[in-house]
Amino acid sequence: YIYLAISRSLQIMRLTETGLESITDLPLTFSLSQNYPNPFNAQTLISYSLPSPGPVKLAIFDILGRQVETLIDGPQIAGDHSVTWDADRFASGVYFYRLTAGDKEFSRQMTLIK
Repeated sequence: YIYLAISRSLQIMRLTETGLESITDLPLTFSLSQNYPNPFNAQTLISYSLPSPGPVKLAIFDILGRQVETLIDGPQIAGDHSVTWDADRFASGVYFYRLTAGDKEFSRQMTLIK
């Protein structure tokens, strides 16, 4: 096996009789990206990276800190992930999204404009 660490990811390759075969491309660190687009109208994409598998919760909160939606709540494999939030039924304003994975927790702010 050959292990290559590039930027935020780990590339694992296996040497075979016919050359190199890529096994997986795993992130080295836990990260939560800024949603895109931001500000947004109706839908936005939230991306995150998990260096190891485990329980994950991604929740949306309003400006008063009330949880208004849960997008993910369960086990996930290691790797890069994305989820779309359809906020069509919510009012314009500032919202927060919080990702919890194991003992890690990150939050970011986003703006919904209708």
